[in-house]
Amino acid sequence: IALENLRFRYSISGDTPPWRPTRAFDDGSKVYIEFPRRIDQGEAPPLFIVGADGSSELVNYRVRGNYYIV
Repeated sequence: IALENLRFRYSISGDTPPWRPTRAFDDGSKVYIEFPRRIDQGEAPPLFIVGADGSSELVNYRVRGNYYIV
């Protein structure tokens, strides 16, 4: 990942479950969602996107340590 390409223009809101993301950023190609380190010791949540009409769809992602890569 080229550090100069990272964009941290995301915000995290809502409830505060133990697996709540700590930050999100992208490199212009992929989105990285960082979770607390302890997430790799328990059950990780699935990742959905919510459309403008309110419908949700499961997203394909990879898990690397405590990051989801979309």
